[in-house]
Amino acid sequence: WLAVAPQLIITALLVFVLALGTILFFSVRKAKKRQQSFFNKPAYRTFFNFFLPLTTGGIFCLALLLNGYVGIVAPVMLLFYGVSLINAAKYTYGS
Repeated sequence: WLAVAPQLIITALLVFVLALGTILFFSVRKAKKRQQSFFNKPAYRTFFNFFLPLTTGGIFCLALLLNGYVGIVAPVMLLFYGVSLINAAKYTYGS
């Protein structure tokens, strides 16, 4: 699977960059419609508290891949994604 790893990593990075770009595009557009600042303190807190566990999980998943633990990468990704959502939820509006 090591021969596929560079293609997999490039694809994953491309998906990540496109998703992040889409999030930023629509969020900035919505903030401009409401005549609000996009990069305010609550937005910064939300992003930081979301991406800190997500980045940690990404590094951990990369270490798992490099050590051959391919079977548990998907569950670990879901686990860290859930932790990120829970961690960032305290800075969002309730329903």
